[in-house]
Amino acid sequence: MKKILIGIKHKENQKLLKGLLKKDFKIETIEKFDFKKIDFDLIILDGQYLKEFKKEIIKIKKSVYPLFLPLLLLTSRKDLKISQKNLWKVVDDLITLPTEKIELECRIKNLLMARNLSLKLKEILTSNIRAILYSIGDGVISTDKEGKVQLMNSVAESLTGWKEEEARGKHLDDIFKIVNEYTRKKAENPIKRVLKEGVIVGLANHSILISKDGREIPIADAGSPVLDYEGKIIGAVFVFRDQTKERNLQKEIEEAKKFSEGILETMREPLLVLNDKLEIVYANKAFYNIFKIKEDILGEKIYNIGNKEWDIPELKKLLEETELNLHYINPNNFSNFKELFKELINQLTQLR
Repeated sequence: MKKILIGIKHKENQKLLKGLLKKDFKIETIEKFDFKKIDFDLIILDGQYLKEFKKEIIKIKKSVYPLFLPLLLLTSRKDLKISQKNLWKVVDDLITLPTEKIELECRIKNLLMARNLSLKLKEILTSNIRAILYSIGDGVISTDKEGKVQLMNSVAESLTGWKEEEARGKHLDDIFKIVNEYTRKKAENPIKRVLKEGVIVGLANHSILISKDGREIPIADAGSPVLDYEGKIIGAVFVFRDQTKERNLQKEIEEAKKFSEGILETMREPLLVLNDKLEIVYANKAFYNIFKIKEDILGEKIYNIGNKEWDIPELKKLLEETELNLHYINPNNFSNFKELFKELINQLTQLR
């Protein structure tokens, strides 16, 4: 049964209105109403009550947006001046008294039809949003403006160890616990900045998510505010993903780099590595020592190092011919970086 909140200063008129509506609707009067509890479908007020409770009504209508919460104003022509200022920001329909019973019933019916339409539209939108969030391959958590969890998809459940039903209503800090990978200190949750400043915020590097069951998962994260039609923050959405594979790959790359540099630095023969623009990307110690080069030459073209003693036409021609005959190596053909490095050394040896 639909619920109507009514407020008519004239007690006899309020009694008549309640008698007219109580058969088909649940009625509550505004004098006894707790404005923190929004559980009605229509508001019917006269001009005096509208003036008295205007701020509360505006606040309620904004808080339930995009739902439509209609307000029907019943007023005499004499009292209409009371509520003319910014009238249509609050009022959705108006009847000047006296009026016929059938007109009142039709207006109420039309407003409740619009209310039902907005409820169905919200249900459709919510269903579509849920379907999208639940189908995303990354973890997704949405919160209200206080940072309390509203939605979680299955990936977020898997990573945090929390089920959506358990997490709903809890603050994000309680289920999304992050620490620095190296210092082990608690990392700042981006929820505070997102909700306070309304900006998109990412996690600091080397962040680790501590799941409910104690697992430690390296993650990348970004949080974004959710805004209402006036641009005010009404919540936030966080998207995060497991970076275990990326972090492991990065560690392999760093280890391979140390391994290869260790070998190259112990070579007695000078070695330069050039990119496709013939700029120096690596030079070993032997090169610096033998050619008595003191300054850093990384990034320099080979022809410009020193006093340009390397600016030799024959060398330029040789390098250009070498570049055309290079055998390019596909890293995907090797199981690890050590094998790749050995093949690289082998190719270099063939070019000597």
